[in-house]
Amino acid sequence: MFEFLKDLFGVPRPVTVIGYEEPEVIVTSETPLDLGVVDVLATIEGVEIKGQIKIVESGLESCRGLWLAPEQALPLLVEVFTPEDKRQAPRYSRKLRVRSTRLEGFQGNSLDISESGMRLVGKGDLKLGEVIPLTFDLDDSRETQISVQARVCWMAPAAEKDWLAVGVEYQDLNEHSQSHDFDLYQEFLNQLEE
Repeated sequence: MFEFLKDLFGVPRPVTVIGYEEPEVIVTSETPLDLGVVDVLATIEGVEIKGQIKIVESGLESCRGLWLAPEQALPLLVEVFTPEDKRQAPRYSRKLRVRSTRLEGFQGNSLDISESGMRLVGKGDLKLGEVIPLTFDLDDSRETQISVQARVCWMAPAAEKDWLAVGVEYQDLNEHSQSHDFDLYQEFLNQLEE
């Protein structure tokens, strides 16, 4: 009823992204969105980010539009809407404590993890493509800590003020690494699969 006031005062409209095929994004919302540029709080497979979409087709069931901002979130859309068989590894929804000198207060938390990387949220001044140190605690019986170098693949403003949602790819956590961490991490992922 007061959706026009939200648009007038710049309150982001909550939407769920249900599809992406470059350059179009498909979203659902509680009420149809007006045509034109809309500020949104977009949920993309459990990740909430602030964004902007140009709605080109509005319907009762879903809306189609062009993702305008932030551009840094486009790799997330590609990642999420790539068919499972084309992804490098399955992802597991898991909230783990993550620490890094590159995160404000030195900490954040994961949203999900995979063999090759994780999605996390936290505060920080990160740059696309930079490699950052991460340490995270597995919530296993041994309270295992894993330390890795991870490349920032995508990032976008998260739902919480001044927080970022970030996708990282591990650089030195693989079967060729010299540490025992990969075996422990792989064992942990295998337990999640069961």
